[in-house]
Amino acid sequence: MESSSLENQNHQQILDNCLAEIGLILSSNRDFNPVYHQFTAQVKRLVEFDHVYVNVIHREAGLNERKYDPGLSLPHRSIPVFVPLGGENRTNIVVTTGQPLISEYNDTVALRFPGDQVFIEAGSRSIIVLPLIYMGKVIGILGLRSREVRAYAPQEQQILEHLSNTIAPAIENAELDDQRSSAETRLRIAEDNYRNVFAYGAVGIYQVAPAA
Repeated sequence: MESSSLENQNHQQILDNCLAEIGLILSSNRDFNPVYHQFTAQVKRLVEFDHVYVNVIHREAGLNERKYDPGLSLPHRSIPVFVPLGGENRTNIVVTTGQPLISEYNDTVALRFPGDQVFIEAGSRSIIVLPLIYMGKVIGILGLRSREVRAYAPQEQQILEHLSNTIAPAIENAELDDQRSSAETRLRIAEDNYRNVFAYGAVGIYQVAPAA
C-alpha cells in the first residue's frame, strides 16, 4: 500500500514538473515550432506515442488547420493544411462535443472514418484526441497515435487533459499574434501601394470649362 502511494506521489511530481517546464517554455518563446517540439518532448515523459499532432480551429472561416504534424511519414500530407470543418471525423466530433475521444484502429473504425486507412497501413493501432479549450471554447485539438493496442486509458487521458489545459492559452495567444502580424503586413502593403501611386503615377488637376 505504501509502495503504491509513493508511486502515485512520484508520478504526480513528474506531472507537476512537466507542467512547470511547459509553462516556462511557452512563456519564453513566441516561435511555436520549437515550442511544439519541446512540448511533445515533455508529453513523451508521461505518455508514450508514435505520432502527435496539433490542429487549430478557425470557426469563423469554418476551417481546421493542421498546425503541427511530425512523426509519421505519410504521402500527400503537408503542414499547414486547411480543411473544412464538419463531416464524420474525429476532429469534428471532439470540436462539437468538447470531450476527449479514445478509439482503436481496426477495420470497423476504418469504415466509419475512411481517412484512418492510411494510418492503419502505417502501423497505428490506438488514437486519443483531446480538445484544447480556452475561455470555454474549443480552439484546437491535440491528438496522439500509438502502434500499441489499447495504448490510451483513463489515466493517460487525465494526464493529457492537464497538458492540454496548459498549452491551450498559449496556442490562442499565438494565433492572435499571427492575426495581428498578418493585419499589419496587409496594412504596410496597402500603404506602400498608395504611396507608389503618387510617386510614379501621373497626377494632375484638370479644370474643365463649362459648355457654352
